[in-house]
Amino acid sequence: MTADHRYVALLRGVNVGRNKRIGMPELRKALEGAGYEEVRTLLVSGNVVLSAPTPDPAEIVAGVERVVIERFGHDVRVVVRSASEFAEVAAACPVPEPPDGSRFMVAFLADRVGADLPAPDESVLREDRWWARPGEIYVSCPHGTMDSPALNHLGEVTKGRTHVTVRNWNTVAKLAALATA
Repeated sequence: MTADHRYVALLRGVNVGRNKRIGMPELRKALEGAGYEEVRTLLVSGNVVLSAPTPDPAEIVAGVERVVIERFGHDVRVVVRSASEFAEVAAACPVPEPPDGSRFMVAFLADRVGADLPAPDESVLREDRWWARPGEIYVSCPHGTMDSPALNHLGEVTKGRTHVTVRNWNTVAKLAALATA
């Protein structure tokens, strides 16, 4: 397969606490059994880089979701970006070098409605920051993610509208490098 068929698949909500436990070696093996190649995972939070037999992201989403439900019994949402799209997300970061990559987040939206979502009111944000693109929202949470006004707002404005999964900047940077290696 060519580099044109490299994708990053982000599984939402796996291995968070005791929920939706999936071993990454088992996930790699299951995806390879379904026809994906060069399957690599990063961390245990459902970050997958793979080569797909199809260039259609919707088919990749459906295929990965099907593998997860059939093999592991978990109904999870998956957000997919091509390797080049993922590299663009990293390059478009509104903060040249986030000072704390564990508190600088990227929300990946399944339906690419980021720029259409209402931004939070500045008075609500406190010290958080919010930058939107069509498919992603960058959020700086200098005081952590647990009570982040920006992430709380994200949950409110995406509920019932689109699937979203969030990764910290450290993970995004590593996935961008892995996807284009």
